[in-house]
Amino acid sequence: MVRIPVPDQDKIDFGKPSLTLDVNVLALRPPDTWPSGLPHLEWNYFETHFVELCVTPQAVGEILQGQPVTEVGSAAYNRFQKSEFFKKRPPGTVLTFTQQEANNTWMDLRDALFPTVTDSSLTANQRADVTQIFYHLTVSSSVTNAAFVTTDGNFLSRRDDLCNRFGITVFSPGEAWNQLQPMYRLVAPTMQDIQALWEQQHAWYERLRQEAER
Repeated sequence: MVRIPVPDQDKIDFGKPSLTLDVNVLALRPPDTWPSGLPHLEWNYFETHFVELCVTPQAVGEILQGQPVTEVGSAAYNRFQKSEFFKKRPPGTVLTFTQQEANNTWMDLRDALFPTVTDSSLTANQRADVTQIFYHLTVSSSVTNAAFVTTDGNFLSRRDDLCNRFGITVFSPGEAWNQLQPMYRLVAPTMQDIQALWEQQHAWYERLRQEAER
């Protein structure tokens, strides 16, 4: 059962690398199909606790809900505020927006990611992409060792602009691992270690499923 408020010891430690995973990076298949570097990052999160990982909220159905593109920012910010019940961050590390500021920031990010696409032509997936990077900016913009981790070319191809305009670092999982491993002395797991974590996660999923069916 979730305890509200979340205890202080469960807050994110920004002394560690703080990585926001693109929701599409979530590893749902066996480890040998994961993007390079992702198994190592997950293992260091679950086993050594040397990195902090969080995942952007699913955006399409929960946030957009037919809203005009100019109002998605405030809706996304409201979704973020709800997430604070589940994962706490130290004071001073989260941006505070008015509704208009949230909408303006979302639109600025939208222009950076899809500068040649009109508002009326944005697809649901493109809107979701903007909302994911908006979420990362909101929760991690003041953290110097934060990064958004993705395999999506929409982000990777625009990362220089995102860095210059918003201070957002974008990595592929492999780039994140290669850069952070020597800097923070992250532990390189064996494939046996990674497979054991995968099997443990499946045991957790099964237990949750059984609890939900009671």
